[in-house]
Amino acid sequence: MEQNEGFIDSVVNSFKYGLSNPASLLVGGLLFILSLAIIGIPFVLGYVTRCMRELLKGNKKMPDFDDVGELLKDGIFVTILFVIYGIVIFLIYLVALIPIILSDMADSNVLLIIGLVLLVPIMIIIILLGIMAYLVWVVYAATDDLGKAVNPLNSLKLILANPVGFLLLMVGIFIIGLISAFACIFIVTIPWVGFFQYVAYAYILTWFYKETMNTGKVTLA
Repeated sequence: MEQNEGFIDSVVNSFKYGLSNPASLLVGGLLFILSLAIIGIPFVLGYVTRCMRELLKGNKKMPDFDDVGELLKDGIFVTILFVIYGIVIFLIYLVALIPIILSDMADSNVLLIIGLVLLVPIMIIIILLGIMAYLVWVVYAATDDLGKAVNPLNSLKLILANPVGFLLLMVGIFIIGLISAFACIFIVTIPWVGFFQYVAYAYILTWFYKETMNTGKVTLA
């Protein structure tokens, strides 16, 4: 990853990066298929974590699929992080869902209104937490510290230290996702496009992390 790489360059380079190692892309697509049966998930997540680490070191070519034990370890840890955030999101969603369910049982418009009013800020919080899950991932990759990764304050620090960069990150993720969606027009390509998409995300996430940490405004707790 280049020093002071601009946003446009980072998006373009994320696509180049996703195609930089055809052999790894081929294996990754096969593992993506296995992810449908859960088996491949830790390996895919572990590999993308390795991509982040290599990018942070400045290596702009996708790494090989070796040291499978390390991939599995990282994949399991990232899975744990996502499960934790998933549980938190579900519990927050219940805050709005319970009054809506009770309103139907009790035939109460008041409870329904309360649930609907709560739903708006709760959905905003849920979207924010979903976005933060990506930042949690890159924090883990950078620090190899599960405690620092699971701490939501670290993700918030990154966002607040570089809000413009964070908005650009969201735009970049949207662009990658949109173009990847078009590439899925042929069903047979979906696993490889899906894997490519995650690898491209790794590139732009590490771009944001590196840009933000270079400001000197963030100290991870």
